[in-house]
Amino acid sequence: MKTILFAATYGESVRSEPYIDMQWNLEEAGFAVELVQPTWRGRAGRTARGVADQLQAVYSKYPDPSEVILGGYYAGAVAAMHVVARQSEDRKPAGLVVASVAPLFKEDLASHQLTAELLWQGYSTSQLQSYSKRSFADLAGKITCNTQLFIGRGDGKETIYRSEQAEVQLAMAQVTCADFPETDNTHPLYYGSVMQAHLSTVDFSPL
Repeated sequence: MKTILFAATYGESVRSEPYIDMQWNLEEAGFAVELVQPTWRGRAGRTARGVADQLQAVYSKYPDPSEVILGGYYAGAVAAMHVVARQSEDRKPAGLVVASVAPLFKEDLASHQLTAELLWQGYSTSQLQSYSKRSFADLAGKITCNTQLFIGRGDGKETIYRSEQAEVQLAMAQVTCADFPETDNTHPLYYGSVMQAHLSTVDFSPL
């Protein structure tokens, strides 16, 4: 049984209902799940590297990376991507499962409007400066594992664009859209049933 390490995003708790529901759905799909709660404040959460280091510390506890799938939601998804990209060939995970990848890359943060929106969401200037130094194009060339991306109708256009670009630029990537009616709650972690149905059909065996 493979284990999914799934990182929460900024300002959210893995003890909240959407994460608990998602965990149940993924377990029903045949995975073990460890939810990871990054610290987004202080020195550990001030930089892209600091947040990725926290997920790396959990990942390093697993002796067999071929039995581990890294993942996350929004900023947690970005952290998971950074961790995958930094692994040596013998430490590559079995896969990557990310929902609503945050537009937190150099290409995205060139937009002053998006930067202003992220500041309004609570990200600090120092955090955004750190993320703005990291190019998605550079990162993409280092991610070679099976990558499953999930987006939803309620995602912002920048978030949808980032996942669509990931599907194009990553070696093995597929986007699945949870197309709920607009009246439904569109937080990606509320549609764990979509992840359950899709991931139960995905082969994460080594190439």
